[in-house]
Amino acid sequence: MPELLATLAAFAMCALGCAVLALSQREHWHATGKLPPYPGPRALRRLRTAASLLLAGALAPCVAAHGAGFGTLLWALLVSAGGISVAFVLAWRPRWLAPLAILAATLFA
Repeated sequence: MPELLATLAAFAMCALGCAVLALSQREHWHATGKLPPYPGPRALRRLRTAASLLLAGALAPCVAAHGAGFGTLLWALLVSAGGISVAFVLAWRPRWLAPLAILAATLFA
């Protein structure tokens, strides 16, 4: 059971990291709907740094729960799964990312 929770936490971090990374692009930011203005370069740098930290931080629960070999492989697969899930959300329901964009604009402005 702890392995499943660690894997789910890692997937959530990967999906969130990919979503934040996608929102750092102007096209995806505007696709989410009526939001605060697109962030400036300094806020974008913070946004991308946060996304990178989320993606890198997802490695820790994978390695802790599954060991270095399989944990690293699982992390790579979870990053891919997170990216694909965000791509599907952006293609079909981009407004689902609006709350995250508002939160990002509030935190990183």
